[in-house]
Amino acid sequence: MFVFLVFASLGSVAQSRLAAERNAVAFGGYDVTAFFDGKVVEGKPAHSLVYEDVKLLFVSEANKEAFSANPKEYFPGYGGWCAIAMADGAFVIPDYRYYKIQDGKLLFFRVKAFFNGLTQWNKDPDSNLIKANGNYSKYFK
Repeated sequence: MFVFLVFASLGSVAQSRLAAERNAVAFGGYDVTAFFDGKVVEGKPAHSLVYEDVKLLFVSEANKEAFSANPKEYFPGYGGWCAIAMADGAFVIPDYRYYKIQDGKLLFFRVKAFFNGLTQWNKDPDSNLIKANGNYSKYFK
């Protein structure tokens, strides 16, 4: 299995606000509402909806309805891009199984070989959050 990573510095080229292609299944097909219950589970096509031009999958109709009632609460921070990379001003596709809920926001992290973005983030989560928020908002005003 090959994994294609996107890495671009802020300000270099036009960059998508979301870590998913338009009309594609987003966030590895994982149910974004389930992360808030501490679960990493793949959603089912039978419980899907389109939000922000990407397809989201949910494990149940109840999770889909919860998302529909308050999408901003459940939609991943930084459009699903790796949070620690965003703190450094870059766009990197994360491993959606590595996540954290911080200040009520779902954040994803890249984990590859000897690098664990979640571990790096947790060394200074408050500072990283400020940097990532600043970088994302600079790029997507």
